[in-house]
Amino acid sequence: MGYLITFSMRNAYLELTKACSLDCIFCSLGGNKKSSHKLSDMKDFLKRCRAEGYKKLFITGGEPLVYEKLEEVVTYAVELGFAEVTVQTNGIYMTKEKARSLKSAGLGQAIFSIHSHDPAMEDALMSGVGILEKQLGGLMNAHNVGLDTPVTVVIVQQNYKMLPDFIRFMVEKYPFVRHYTFNFVDPVGRARDNKEVVPRISHIEPFLMRSLAFLVNEGKTFRIERVPLCYILEFSEYSTELRRIVTKEANTIMRRVERVSHNDDYFKEQYVRGDACCTCWIKEICPGVKKGYADLYGTEEIFPVFVKPETIVSRAGGD
Repeated sequence: MGYLITFSMRNAYLELTKACSLDCIFCSLGGNKKSSHKLSDMKDFLKRCRAEGYKKLFITGGEPLVYEKLEEVVTYAVELGFAEVTVQTNGIYMTKEKARSLKSAGLGQAIFSIHSHDPAMEDALMSGVGILEKQLGGLMNAHNVGLDTPVTVVIVQQNYKMLPDFIRFMVEKYPFVRHYTFNFVDPVGRARDNKEVVPRISHIEPFLMRSLAFLVNEGKTFRIERVPLCYILEFSEYSTELRRIVTKEANTIMRRVERVSHNDDYFKEQYVRGDACCTCWIKEICPGVKKGYADLYGTEEIFPVFVKPETIVSRAGGD
C-alpha cells in the first residue's frame, strides 16, 4: 500500500478487572464479571510491553476504579517508563480523594464513558440510579487535579438522536474536555443478547455528522469507531480504524488471554465488506463493518466512494 503513514503506533491495553460497578445494557464483556488477573502477571505483561517498545498504556475493565491496587499498577507503569498512562472509567467512583490519589500515582488521563445528558437515559443505559450526576462530579474532580479528561460516548439505538444535544451540552458545560470518541456499539457481549440496542448505521448518520461538525467549529478533536468511511467521508480522517490501518498500529491487549489486535489479521477476522466495496476506491483503508453488525443487518447499507485514498490519508496525521 503506497499511502501508509510511516510511523507505527504501539499501545498496551491492560484489562485490569472484569468487575464493574454498573451493568450497561451494551457492555461488550460477557461471562464472569468478577474476575481479575494476578497482580504479578499484570506486572510481567507491562514489563514485556516496555521491553518491546510500547509507550502508551490504557488501563481498562470492567471498571478499573473498583480494583484496590489500581494506584500500584499506575505507579509501576510510570516507573517502567510508559510515557502516558490512561484509565478508562464510568466515573462514578472518581471522588476528590480518588482523583488526587491517581494523580499522585502518576496517572495522566482518565477517559470518561458518558452516553447522554439526560439523567433518565443514562440510568437506563447503565442500569443504575443517579448515574449522570456522579459521572459529571467525577469529571470535575479529575479535571481539578490536572488530569486530562476525554469523553467516550457509545452510540446505541436509545441515544443516537440525542447526540447533537449531548455534545452541545458537554461543550457548553465542560469546555475543558478537549477530545471525544464516538464508539458505535459493538454487537458482542450484552449487546449481542440485547440486539435492540444496535441501530442501523444509516439511521445514525445525520445525527453523528451534525455532532462532528459542531465539534470542529468548537476546536475539539475526536475519533469515530466502527462506522465505515462511506458514512463519515467528510470526517474520514478521524476514523479509528483508518488510523490503525495506515499507521500499522500494533496493540497488545491483556484480557483473559494476551493477544495482539488491530493488525491486518484482526480486521480480516472481525470485519466484513459488502459487495459495493469491490468498486470503492478507499476499500484498502476501510475494513467495512463488524461481522456482528452484518449478522444483524447485512451489508446493503454500504456504498462505494470515489475519492482518492491519498486525499484522506494526507489529513490523518494529526489529532
